[in-house]
Amino acid sequence: MEVPSMKTLISVIIPVYKEPKTLPHLLRKIMHDPYPHKEIIVIIDEPSNETLKIIGEYHEKIKVIINEERKGKVYALNKALKISKGELLLFLDNDVLIEDDNFLEKIVKEMKNTDIGEIKKEIVRDSFISRMVYFDYISFNFGSYMFSNKLGKCLALNGAAVAIWRNSLLKLGGFRRRVSEDLDLGTRSYMLGLKFKFIDSTKVLNEAPSDIKEWFKQRDRWTKGTGLWLKEHWRYLVRVLRQEHRIVTLTLITLYPSLLITIISLLVYNTHVGNFLVLLLLGMLSRFRLYSLSIMIPSQVIYSILRNAIINILGLALFCIYFIYASKKLNLKFNVLEFMIYYLLYSPIWLFITLTNVIKVLLLGDIKIKDWKI
Repeated sequence: MEVPSMKTLISVIIPVYKEPKTLPHLLRKIMHDPYPHKEIIVIIDEPSNETLKIIGEYHEKIKVIINEERKGKVYALNKALKISKGELLLFLDNDVLIEDDNFLEKIVKEMKNTDIGEIKKEIVRDSFISRMVYFDYISFNFGSYMFSNKLGKCLALNGAAVAIWRNSLLKLGGFRRRVSEDLDLGTRSYMLGLKFKFIDSTKVLNEAPSDIKEWFKQRDRWTKGTGLWLKEHWRYLVRVLRQEHRIVTLTLITLYPSLLITIISLLVYNTHVGNFLVLLLLGMLSRFRLYSLSIMIPSQVIYSILRNAIINILGLALFCIYFIYASKKLNLKFNVLEFMIYYLLYSPIWLFITLTNVIKVLLLGDIKIKDWKI
């Protein structure tokens, strides 16, 4: 950990694969950022002609490494670490956007008395998928916010926009060759007791996957990476869960609202609460002269329908309030109708994909990931 000043040299590192995506925007914003002590490093695997053209416009003002064959993100990050000169390192993915004109200065100031800073991320809402992913990022941000405020350490990172002191990263041995190198880095920083801060005085905008196919590809990589992360660190993660069960459990159900509802459904099944719900429904049917319907339909079916309906309605109301609270804390948008779709449709699918791929990795050893180089 170091104490920054306005003379701190910050190295901005952007890994790129083939297409430029948001690279032109990032280069313009960082070039025009008034913070004077900065360097920009771009590492490109298999650059397209368009990417080469953009780099040609800036080559005198930035450091560029071009790999004709794909080396992978971890290789790019570690290579940039070796050639960078900054005391402070800022890693930005090639799908983020910067709005803040004083972005770098705020990052430098926020890194006082901390080792790692994760920058708030907000999804660009320009499609149905992006509106659903927006709530994912409320969850990711709020999880980091809670760990920052309560523990001052992070168990996992979203590496799309992260600042870290060079000395801190060197203590960690740089990035390791992992599918989810950011999760791995966060866990190892927790083990070493490095200080963590969630930076919300500024933000980056993230572009969501462009379509369902890209979304599935991204989530397949994320969840298999999570499975490998769990496989490697499960003993330590269990220890952290025992020590910090409240914050870990709350973060987990924030990421996967459907998980809590599934657990509650299993707990309520065949209990006195369930029997009470059946009697309640029978009374309601009788009141509305639908008792004959209640006789025709088996009570177990009635119970199942009522149980699921009540649990989902109560769960929706509870998580709606919770996400409104989280959104206000993070100064992010919230739309009730969109959240209902997220909660009832998107979240169960996301949970199913996560559980399926984690099980595949842990039990079957399936780590095949399309279009990804570790």
